[in-house]
Amino acid sequence: MDLTKISNGISFAARLLDLNEVKFGEEVGNRLDDPIAQVLVDPEEIDDGWTIRTTAVLTFKPMGDIYIDEFSTTLLDDIDEEFKESYYQEFVKIQCMADIVLNLMDSSSGKMEREDFTNKCVTKKNYDEDVLVIDGTDTSR
Repeated sequence: MDLTKISNGISFAARLLDLNEVKFGEEVGNRLDDPIAQVLVDPEEIDDGWTIRTTAVLTFKPMGDIYIDEFSTTLLDDIDEEFKESYYQEFVKIQCMADIVLNLMDSSSGKMEREDFTNKCVTKKNYDEDVLVIDGTDTSR
């Protein structure tokens, strides 16, 4: 007994009922006289006379949120190379936050005025002819 064929048959039947709006236990009426069926075909093998509708399937993968406090961002040297490669955008964001925190730590000898604090939440990095401005002023309010 091939379980994949049984599973495919059950999936086909369930999809047939769903596409034709037939619920288990209710009267079918004439809804299956001219049924809509889903049959998977190779797009290269389609005849011109066929009525075709493409179905896109989106699969979501579970993800988790990772939180990092501002002072831990300054420990970028300890971040695993695999993390840098796999999550490059996140790594760049952490690096930018670290630049702001280091700027605040280097220039602070204790308390500072709100305006000075806000100004220190902006930093610039030069990359050859390009400049990256890191603006954290919204977070300083």
